[in-house]
Amino acid sequence: MEKQALKHEIVLVINGLRHLMDKKFADELFDLLESEREWLPLKRIGWGFKVAYSRENLRACWDSATRECEKNTGIANGGNVEFSAQRNYYGSVAWHPDGTSQIVLYIPISAFIKIESSVYLNFAKKLFIWCDGSYGYSCHSSQRKVHSMPGVDYRTCLGGVSWMTILGRPYVDFLGAELIRNTPCRVEEVTKQGFILLSSDLPQIPTLEILECQSAIKKHLGEDMFFRREEEEQQPKHYTLDELRAGKDQPNIERYRHPDFTKYMKQDIGNDIRLIFNAGAF
Repeated sequence: MEKQALKHEIVLVINGLRHLMDKKFADELFDLLESEREWLPLKRIGWGFKVAYSRENLRACWDSATRECEKNTGIANGGNVEFSAQRNYYGSVAWHPDGTSQIVLYIPISAFIKIESSVYLNFAKKLFIWCDGSYGYSCHSSQRKVHSMPGVDYRTCLGGVSWMTILGRPYVDFLGAELIRNTPCRVEEVTKQGFILLSSDLPQIPTLEILECQSAIKKHLGEDMFFRREEEEQQPKHYTLDELRAGKDQPNIERYRHPDFTKYMKQDIGNDIRLIFNAGAF
């Protein structure tokens, strides 16, 4: 594996749609993470005060987070479980009452360069299948800002294209499998309703060739699906009170094209909670 272009860390974010309330899912996640133990040596688990990483502690943290979520006293009325191994080597799986989910991992380059890229790609596929992924991405930290969208989230528009783009069934239904399959890049068909698009062999500081590939991916999928960063950044920085009340400080979400995620999310939230996480917390 080439090392010279790899610096800082690799970011992985996968949003999911699967119900994950029962602690049996804690066991499933533990088994999945343990299968990668050789390069993903997790040590601590929990939120705030962390305990030793083990199957029993994961179950306990999962149950505790679920109870907090049901009482609407969790983080942003949700709950989460965090993982860590060392500095810059951490992640989270967490949830909100609307039933969506998000898994986040930050992996230091010092760990990433010790494994084959195919190992990491297969791990991302496993997570994608496990949480019924709807959308996600992985990138070198130099492209992290590509996915920053003040005022909106992925259900309104996508931040951009980096090394890996993950498109699940909402996008397959919306765009069609054939269009995604013919994207001008390396395409991995994970399931009949899930694809991974890769703009290069490795996550790295992008070259001109990689940037051109990422631009071609956006054009192929439809540029009106992606955050109009330059236009949004040109908006006024200060607003009158009336303009704030009218929402003038927020992006115009009507000009973006996106799947109707309400078809895939829980309508009557009640006490039936599924997973989500705000990546901005990291």
